[in-house]
Amino acid sequence: MATSRHRNISGQKRYNDSLTTPPQDHNTASLGEIEMADLGDEQIVTGYQPLDNRAASGRKRWHSASTQVALLGLICFCCPGMWNSITSMAGGIDPQVVSNATATLYTCFTITSILSPAFCNKFGPRLALFVGSLGYVAYAVSLLVYHWHASSAMVVAAGAFNGIGAGLLWTAQGQMMLAYPNQEQQGVYVAIFWIIFNLGAVVGGGISFAANFNSAQEDPSTGTYVAFISVMVIGSALCLSLTDPSQVV
Repeated sequence: MATSRHRNISGQKRYNDSLTTPPQDHNTASLGEIEMADLGDEQIVTGYQPLDNRAASGRKRWHSASTQVALLGLICFCCPGMWNSITSMAGGIDPQVVSNATATLYTCFTITSILSPAFCNKFGPRLALFVGSLGYVAYAVSLLVYHWHASSAMVVAAGAFNGIGAGLLWTAQGQMMLAYPNQEQQGVYVAIFWIIFNLGAVVGGGISFAANFNSAQEDPSTGTYVAFISVMVIGSALCLSLTDPSQVV
């Protein structure tokens, strides 16, 4: 009888426990699993970079001093750098015409260098750089026209425009080179600029050599002038993509 009573009590206890304990749902995650899931989601969100952030990062790199100085060097690579090459190999042009154009160019260059700071302060260095670069394009075009029609007056006039443009371009370049980097970085960035700029004459010499390698003519071919003018036009267009010094980060 005692054993039977003990069994009844044990059965009653298990029945009462079943009423107070909620049923186990196998589809419900445990607390540890929930914590792991939250941690995993958090890791995924942390490793993901929104598109807006990536765009902002790209804009920051573009507006950095190093990028702008390299772009400025590339502009001078395309315009004054190519000009150094195209004037050194301008065979077939009357030396008297070249002398008159050169004298006119440097006279206008000297005068404009005195007035260019006022233009840069009024309209900004980017516009001054753009207008100045057009002078180099105009001079290269005048050499091509002379190659076709021997128009000496156009070469001299283009030399004057080139001199005005040179004063604007180099004044704007100096202002930007001082404004883009901070004082500790100026020496490094000036070196970077001059390396890129002087490579223009080297590459320009390579263009001239490749374009006239099989030519027996004394003066350069039409394709040579077109190649130089194309590079200069690209340099002028790049002026418009420069960042104002006040927006450099």
